[in-house]
Order: sequence, then structure tokens, then C-alpha cells
Amino acid sequence: MFELLTRKKVDQSFITGSDPQSYREILEAAHGHLENNDSAGVLKTTRGAKFKDDISKLFPTGFVTRRRAQSTSTKPWFRY
Repeated sequence: MFELLTRKKVDQSFITGSDPQSYREILEAAHGHLENNDSAGVLKTTRGAKFKDDISKLFPTGFVTRRRAQSTSTKPWFRY
């Protein structure tokens, strides 16, 4: 788990069976996998090794969990 939390390039030999699921739960709780860590944001995509090898497998395209996210298009416009 330490590898997933702290390293840019994860050494898979240190990853145990439940570590990816725990890492996914941490990312979802902190919205760490979304742009600007915003609950209404879209999935962050980078060319980095950690995203390609680990995060993209935890969140396949089209499968991003959003908890109580309110779309920006439904928010009312403010008049100044």
C-alpha cells in the first residue's frame, strides 16, 4: 500500500491482493482521481507510469464513481 500512496512508479512486487481496492477507496474518498479533486470533476488523465499502470485499471473509461456530485450545468447563474 505504501508503494501506491507514495511512489510515482509503483513496484508491483510490493503490492498485495487487497491493496488496489484500498487505494481505490482512498482515491474516491478524497476525489484524488478527479480533476482539481472536485467531486463533480472528470477523471484525471496523464501520461505518467502510475496512471497508465495502476489508476487507469482502477477506473476504466466511463466508470467513475461520483458521490452526490452536482453538475456545474445545473447550478443557477448569479446576477451581479
